[in-house]
Amino acid sequence: MSATSSYELSIITPCYNPVLGWEETYLNAYKNISNQLSKINIEWILVNDGSDKNININQIEQLKIHISDLKYFHYEKNQGKGFAIRYGVNQASTSKIIFTDIDFPYLDENVFDIYSMIQSGHDIVIGNRSQNYYEHLPSSRKRISKLLKLLMKYFLRIAVKDTQAGIKGFNVKGKEILLKTTVDRYLFDLELIKLATKNKLKIAEIAVELKSGIIIPPMNNKILLKEFFNFLKIAFK
Repeated sequence: MSATSSYELSIITPCYNPVLGWEETYLNAYKNISNQLSKINIEWILVNDGSDKNININQIEQLKIHISDLKYFHYEKNQGKGFAIRYGVNQASTSKIIFTDIDFPYLDENVFDIYSMIQSGHDIVIGNRSQNYYEHLPSSRKRISKLLKLLMKYFLRIAVKDTQAGIKGFNVKGKEILLKTTVDRYLFDLELIKLATKNKLKIAEIAVELKSGIIIPPMNNKILLKEFFNFLKIAFK
């Protein structure tokens, strides 16, 4: 954390080819979260993970008119969510960080809840998705989620119910562990929790709820194959 930073919390959102209208969603979430956390200064970090559509500099400049604390980063080649979050964390000037998806799919008050848990002394705070989330999943992703939970319980023996919710927060200890992850795509969360458990960090789970109207797309077979090898990499690391 920079000695000159006036920020107390960084909120990081990676994005890749976001849906049309994403900037309005982002601005609404900014307003709601800023109201809920009105007593602290928040640094907003948006990482464009090599998108080739639906995001441009004009949208970013319009957002900056309303969000003076917005920091935007962009690189040309898509690298994956894990890479994008590590990139954003490296740009953060605070010791308390929360990351979530560009569409802010979880209730805005969940950000406040996670921040409160970090403030209370937890190193990493993990969103635990309710049954409401799984009702929004395509059948293929439901099966994958159930399988992953079984593998975590019986194969990796991680005492966490849900590693893959797209919203998490951490303090400086958690930040150090996250920057040690090497998986570039979706299972970086699993690697993070495995490393945090091994290093005996204080981990808390908190219930999170999807906003209404959120649509979760299916995962293609190419990504699934890569994530299978990432799982093996994490398991035997």
